[in-house]
Amino acid sequence: MNTLTETNVRLFASANSWIEGEALRQLYAAAQLEGVRLAAGFPDLHPTKGSPVGAAFVTEGVIYPHLIGGDVGCGMALFIGDHDLVLRWAKANRALIARRFVEALGAEAECLWDGCHNSITRRGSDGEAVWVHRKGAVAAEGEPVVIPGSRGALSYLVKPIGDGASHGWSLAHGAGRKWARSETRLRMRERFGRKQLTQTPLGGRVICEPRELLYEEAPAAYKNIEDVVKDLVDAGLVSVIATFRPLLTYKTRSPRR
Repeated sequence: MNTLTETNVRLFASANSWIEGEALRQLYAAAQLEGVRLAAGFPDLHPTKGSPVGAAFVTEGVIYPHLIGGDVGCGMALFIGDHDLVLRWAKANRALIARRFVEALGAEAECLWDGCHNSITRRGSDGEAVWVHRKGAVAAEGEPVVIPGSRGALSYLVKPIGDGASHGWSLAHGAGRKWARSETRLRMRERFGRKQLTQTPLGGRVICEPRELLYEEAPAAYKNIEDVVKDLVDAGLVSVIATFRPLLTYKTRSPRR
């Protein structure tokens, strides 16, 4: 737990949050890039093409767009001005989706928190300017943040604590994938029918008409969120404020004609 393996590589995970060897290889490879001061891996760490998801990288004097991939705002542009525009666009889209959802319910609501998981931000550290690259990591600047589980698990509201610089002012962005999407599709087809995946063990409903997407994001494809959050608590990074039970997961419906 909270393992300091090299001067600029930190892994905040226990054996319960199993992490693939390829994800660790990618984390170490990124740490060797010029100007990287810290590579922080969280319990949701898993490999993708190039660099791992569930990590934060702090650099000095250099920006590496490939470290955050193409899903900027997850909400990649090649340059920082385009990057910031993409972040604003992603935030506006999230707000629009939320507004339409609230209107469909005939209710009123206000935004209490908005989280971005893939981004590059500039901040000061010990009198110097550094760049924080987050890929599958949420900003932790002292205010409470949400760490979601799968659609079949609880989500957690947590408060960041301790020294933010030690973990790149970042936290895990969720449970993290246990299986790749392609592998999940094969596994789920063999074990579950469509109707079984539209109801969750916690009593929630899932609206997702594309069959492949329904399989790809099945709860079994993700790590145990309880283990992920416990690792963060044990590492002294967060304290738990509350949990949320998902009642409805809405992905997409086919166009109505």
